[in-house]
This record gives sequence, C-alpha cells and structure tokens, in this order.
Amino acid sequence: MRIISCTLLFLLWGCSPIKSSPNDQEHQTELTLHQMKATLDDVSHDVQCFKTEIEILDEKIHHAKDQKTIEKINQKQKTIANELSTLTEKVAVLQKKQSLISQDLDRLSSHSNNVTLSLKQFKDKISLLQKNQKNFDSAIGQLLELKTSIENIAKLSLSNKKYKVQPGDSLEKIARQYKTSVDKLREANSLKDDLIVVGQELKIP
Repeated sequence: MRIISCTLLFLLWGCSPIKSSPNDQEHQTELTLHQMKATLDDVSHDVQCFKTEIEILDEKIHHAKDQKTIEKINQKQKTIANELSTLTEKVAVLQKKQSLISQDLDRLSSHSNNVTLSLKQFKDKISLLQKNQKNFDSAIGQLLELKTSIENIAKLSLSNKKYKVQPGDSLEKIARQYKTSVDKLREANSLKDDLIVVGQELKIP
C-alpha cells in the first residue's frame, strides 16, 4: 500500500500545473517538498520495520525444529527482502527528488529576491524622476516670471525712450528709424503738425 501511495504522490506531483507567479511556484514547491518529506519518513519507517521483521525471521529460523517451518520462514524472508530492496530504491528516488526540489526552491528564492530588488530600484528611479520633474516645473515657473519681468522692463524702457532732433530730421524719418508712424509720434508728443526743431526731445512711442 505504501508503494502505491508513493507512486500516486509522484504522479500528482508530476502533473501539478505550472504557476505563472514566482511566489505561487515557490509555495507549490514548498508544499510538494513537505509532502515528499512526509512520504520519505513513511518509507524509511517501513524499511526499518522490514529489517526488524527479517531479524525476527532469522531468529525463528535459528530456533526452528522442522524443515517445513524453516522453508516457510525462508520463503517469507525472501519476500520481505525483495520488498525491502524495492523500498530502498524508492527511498533513493525520493531522496534525489527531494534534492532537486530543494535546488529549485533555492533558485526560486533567489529569483524572488532579484525581482524584489529590481522593483525597489524601479520605484527609486520613479521617485527620482518625480523629484526631477518637480524641480523642472519650479525652474520653468521661475523662467516665466523672469520673462514677464524682462518684458515689463522692456516696455517701461520703450515708453521712456526719447530722441533729440538732429539737423535734417523729420517726423517721417524718425518714425522709420524707430519703426513707428508719424501719427503716433505726433500723438505721443502732442504735436499739432509735423514741424520739429533741432535739439527738440521727442518721446518714442
């Protein structure tokens, strides 16, 4: 019965579905390893029982008085010896399987640790990028404020800009020079006509 149980255990273990998650694989491997250890303990117990039974049979043979009883005991001893040999082989197979599962479990643990480390590094990179983004946004805000200040200063400077009339100047010439119009020059300086004189200061709109 124990040999059949061992065989069923191997079949169930061999047909178990592969988990997509490393944590699920590790859990399944630990469960299978635990079951195999329990089965290995049972088989080892059976081996010990068979050895004890063989020793008892040897003792009976030693004290047996008739040949028929001795032959019967010998036959029983051979049967037990065969079963013991089979169980010993099963123990060896189980031990090998246990070793392989332990190796798989170590690999899964290592893989899980690597995945955890990679996730931590990825989160750290995201945090750094978010921090850099905040710094970038702050710098953009400061640049926009500086741009507004410069524009205001430029407007103020232009509004206070003056020009002293030189010989040969006219409103049309000055308007072309400062890319404005004669009408705007007249309006900015409250001129009723185009008459200007040398040395006169004009506001440039």
